[in-house]
Amino acid sequence: MRSILLAGIFILGGLLRFYNLEKCCLHGDGVLTAGIISDSKSLMETWCNVTGGFRGDLPAYYIILDLWSYLVGDSVFCLRLFSLVCGLFFIAVVYKLAKLLFDRRTAILCAYLSAISPFLVFYSRKVRYYSLSSFLHLASLYSFIRVIEKNDFRNCLFYTLLTVAGLYVNYSTFLFLIPQALFITLYRRSYPSGLKRWLQCLFLVFILWFPISGYFFRDFILLLQAEGFTHTPLKAGWLASLLYFFFTFSLGVTVSPFNYPVVAAGAVVYFIIMVKFLKERFFIRQTDRQTDRNVVFLIITILTVTLLCALSGYNSSRYIKAVSGLYAIATALGILSFRKRPALVLILAITLLSAYSMHNLYAKKEYHRKEFADSWDKISEYVDVNSDYKDVIIFNGPAFEYYMEKANPLKSIHSIPEDEEGMRQLIREYIEQFKAERVILADSPLSGLRMKDFEDEIVLLKDYLAAHNYRLVKQECFDRDRRASLRRKFVDRPFPDCRTTVYVYEHFKSKM
Repeated sequence: MRSILLAGIFILGGLLRFYNLEKCCLHGDGVLTAGIISDSKSLMETWCNVTGGFRGDLPAYYIILDLWSYLVGDSVFCLRLFSLVCGLFFIAVVYKLAKLLFDRRTAILCAYLSAISPFLVFYSRKVRYYSLSSFLHLASLYSFIRVIEKNDFRNCLFYTLLTVAGLYVNYSTFLFLIPQALFITLYRRSYPSGLKRWLQCLFLVFILWFPISGYFFRDFILLLQAEGFTHTPLKAGWLASLLYFFFTFSLGVTVSPFNYPVVAAGAVVYFIIMVKFLKERFFIRQTDRQTDRNVVFLIITILTVTLLCALSGYNSSRYIKAVSGLYAIATALGILSFRKRPALVLILAITLLSAYSMHNLYAKKEYHRKEFADSWDKISEYVDVNSDYKDVIIFNGPAFEYYMEKANPLKSIHSIPEDEEGMRQLIREYIEQFKAERVILADSPLSGLRMKDFEDEIVLLKDYLAAHNYRLVKQECFDRDRRASLRRKFVDRPFPDCRTTVYVYEHFKSKM
């Protein structure tokens, strides 16, 4: 019966991640990732493109995705499918880790919570390394427990390979090594031989990591430069980031933190669960010492990794996605501390909260700059239909460039320069020199860049067009945000009414 239940959980998790996988457009970093894969002619070129042009990124994920695209395909569906598969492996590892630390009942509930987690579903559909790295982090933690508890060569081998693979994918692997060191130091008397085995594995890990260690020292300052937190009601720096992490682990990134009724309901549900979890594990003391140590390992890892990430420059929950699996284990333990009826009520409440967040994801009601929200294919199609080969197309979103090149690679497209002098040069070289009859501006303020970055350049362009007999003949709004005015009241930056607006300017003398 439990095997059938577990199979049903995996099917549910797969369906939630698979739904409409190919219908949503790439955005931001996903476009950059797909661009690197499509532009590289060899694995070595992929390696060089990543290490040379993208500080903070490591090449292993791109190499693996390049191989995947060669074997499976390079469509958006195929690229996303790799993240989806890693997301399903993540559920399996959560189940195995919860079973190893506690029992099978906890593991099954934990697998269910991971399968329906809006946070995990969201990032299992992105063309980025988050699913792969989180799977490697969690699998490495599982192997760590096996290494310190049992003297087995295979456990040591798996731990070494998984940790090295994580270090080649993303720097966040270091965050997960720190709680391991804290835990084994705290319980060194309980695992005397385990400590020695772990240190031996760790030595081998750093030997294998040495070939790419130079990138870490190159990017170290970048990783430490915290950017802070931009939500006005929570301007408390890293502390706000820490709180926001638990918000996203619980409700996902598709519920606005300013949707107060849903946030309040989620806070009450998870507060009750966590209080019960801590009370049962630390005050009633009905468990054996081994279980107590496993609970300490769980808490140390969650708090240490989350705090360190909040203090870093990359203070976003997606980089420590693996922690959400540990958070699910703690949630499962808290729920199972209740009697059967209240436990079922809490499971139902979490399911309803997850369903609401999932509805926001599928209905494209994300909080702000998120993937799956923009209709880049329709935008590029509209621009293609309303432009000629001699026209000048100007844009400020990398996703538009990706889809426009797919719609018509022969069109003259130009990214908005980063300063006013660059805009003047663009005007001289392409609008004035070629006497463009039409100028099309695709303005996407929420394209993944800060909205104010191109304000002066766009004003300069519009002033030039108005002064040189260009008339606005068409204006089309895409992906209208009906809650923009409400969001502008709470968020420390402006929200446009439309995520993208296309302006078509025509030189009226050309019609004479």
